[in-house]
Amino acid sequence: MTIRPRAARNMRELRSRLRDVAAASHASTVAARDRQRDALVEEEERLQEHLDTAPHVLAEATSIYELELVHEDTGVHRLAITEAASQLAEATRQTAISEAALRERARQLRSAERVVDKIEHAISRRDSAAEQRAHDDISARRR
Repeated sequence: MTIRPRAARNMRELRSRLRDVAAASHASTVAARDRQRDALVEEEERLQEHLDTAPHVLAEATSIYELELVHEDTGVHRLAITEAASQLAEATRQTAISEAALRERARQLRSAERVVDKIEHAISRRDSAAEQRAHDDISARRR
């Protein structure tokens, strides 16, 4: 069964577009992962700022309630860090999935390009053979 050249070129074009979609999707997931990483760093900085001010607040505390507020605020920041870390892990997992999809689409595109190249090479070889036969026929008639 022969593959028609137009169908092969259409397949190459389709796979090229699918690869472009996968690349855009991967870029989007990479950006989301970077935003999650920034959010985690921001939460860690907030905790560090809170811990930097905690000794002053603890020194000025006049009741157990004020001590518990410092502890509670520290716990809130740590929970936020844990949540940001889990979101970063999920974003990293999604990035790995989109990267694998992009690699697969690129592989499919390379396969389609090889098929088109083989078809074009076969066509050019056939055309040059036909041209050579025609030239040989013309040369044979002159004698």
